[in-house]
Amino acid sequence: MLNINVGVSKHVKLQLGPSYGGLLKQTVDSLKMGADIYKKGEWSAIGGVWIQLPLINIGARYKAGLTDVNANLYGRKQTWKNQAIQVFIGVTF
Repeated sequence: MLNINVGVSKHVKLQLGPSYGGLLKQTVDSLKMGADIYKKGEWSAIGGVWIQLPLINIGARYKAGLTDVNANLYGRKQTWKNQAIQVFIGVTF
Protein backbone atom coordinates (compact mmCIF):
# COMPACT_ATOMS: atom_id res chain seq x y z
CA MET A 1 0.00 0.00 0.00
CA LEU A 2 1.37 3.38 -1.01
CA ASN A 3 0.83 6.08 1.65
CA ILE A 4 0.97 9.64 0.30
CA ASN A 5 1.12 12.52 2.80
CA VAL A 6 -1.54 15.20 2.40
CA GLY A 7 -0.47 18.60 3.63
CA VAL A 8 2.43 19.59 5.85
CA SER A 9 1.36 17.82 9.07
CA LYS A 10 1.92 14.23 7.76
CA HIS A 11 -1.05 13.06 9.85
CA VAL A 12 -3.38 12.58 6.88
CA LYS A 13 -2.41 10.09 4.19
CA LEU A 14 -3.97 8.91 0.94
CA GLN A 15 -3.64 5.17 0.45
CA LEU A 16 -3.41 3.59 -2.99
CA GLY A 17 -2.42 0.14 -4.13
CA PRO A 18 -3.22 -3.26 -5.53
CA SER A 19 -4.70 -6.24 -3.72
CA TYR A 20 -4.87 -9.94 -4.52
CA GLY A 21 -7.50 -12.21 -3.01
CA GLY A 22 -7.74 -15.97 -3.25
CA LEU A 23 -10.72 -18.28 -2.87
CA LEU A 24 -10.39 -20.60 0.13
CA LYS A 25 -13.66 -22.52 -0.08
CA GLN A 26 -16.94 -22.40 -1.97
CA THR A 27 -20.12 -23.93 -0.62
CA VAL A 28 -22.81 -23.74 -3.25
CA ASP A 29 -25.28 -26.45 -4.34
CA SER A 30 -23.89 -26.37 -7.86
CA LEU A 31 -20.69 -27.93 -6.52
CA LYS A 32 -22.58 -31.22 -6.41
CA MET A 33 -22.44 -31.06 -10.19
CA GLY A 34 -18.63 -31.09 -10.01
CA ALA A 35 -18.07 -27.55 -11.27
CA ASP A 36 -16.64 -24.40 -9.68
CA ILE A 37 -18.69 -21.24 -10.19
CA TYR A 38 -15.97 -18.82 -8.98
CA LYS A 39 -12.44 -18.28 -10.21
CA LYS A 40 -9.68 -19.08 -7.72
CA GLY A 41 -8.25 -15.55 -7.40
CA GLU A 42 -8.85 -11.89 -8.16
CA TRP A 43 -7.00 -8.59 -8.40
CA SER A 44 -8.41 -5.35 -6.95
CA ALA A 45 -7.49 -1.68 -6.69
CA ILE A 46 -7.69 0.05 -3.30
CA GLY A 47 -7.96 3.76 -2.51
CA GLY A 48 -8.60 5.44 0.81
CA VAL A 49 -7.63 7.89 3.52
CA TRP A 50 -5.78 7.30 6.81
CA ILE A 51 -5.83 9.87 9.63
CA GLN A 52 -3.26 9.60 12.43
CA LEU A 53 -4.41 11.33 15.62
CA PRO A 54 -2.28 11.50 18.80
CA LEU A 55 -3.79 8.36 20.37
CA ILE A 56 -5.79 6.65 17.60
CA ASN A 57 -5.69 6.04 13.85
CA ILE A 58 -8.86 6.04 11.77
CA GLY A 59 -9.50 5.55 8.11
CA ALA A 60 -11.58 4.17 5.32
CA ARG A 61 -10.82 2.44 2.02
CA TYR A 62 -12.72 1.46 -1.10
CA LYS A 63 -11.77 -1.79 -2.83
CA ALA A 64 -12.87 -2.28 -6.46
CA GLY A 65 -12.44 -5.65 -8.15
CA LEU A 66 -10.60 -5.65 -11.49
CA THR A 67 -11.01 -9.37 -12.22
CA ASP A 68 -14.21 -11.06 -13.34
CA VAL A 69 -14.70 -13.83 -10.74
CA ASN A 70 -17.41 -15.60 -12.76
CA ALA A 71 -16.07 -18.97 -13.98
CA ASN A 72 -18.53 -18.75 -16.93
CA LEU A 73 -20.24 -22.08 -16.37
CA TYR A 74 -22.87 -23.17 -18.80
CA GLY A 75 -22.28 -20.21 -21.12
CA ARG A 76 -23.11 -17.45 -18.59
CA LYS A 77 -22.02 -14.08 -19.88
CA GLN A 78 -22.49 -12.09 -16.68
CA THR A 79 -19.60 -10.15 -15.17
CA TRP A 80 -19.08 -10.57 -11.43
CA LYS A 81 -16.69 -8.14 -9.75
CA ASN A 82 -16.18 -7.70 -6.01
CA GLN A 83 -16.48 -4.37 -4.19
CA ALA A 84 -15.91 -3.54 -0.53
CA ILE A 85 -15.73 -0.62 1.87
CA GLN A 86 -13.26 -1.02 4.73
CA VAL A 87 -13.44 1.17 7.84
CA PHE A 88 -10.75 0.84 10.50
CA ILE A 89 -9.62 2.22 13.83
CA GLY A 90 -6.32 1.55 15.62
CA VAL A 91 -4.31 2.57 18.67
CA THR A 92 -0.96 4.39 18.44
CA PHE A 93 1.73 3.34 20.93
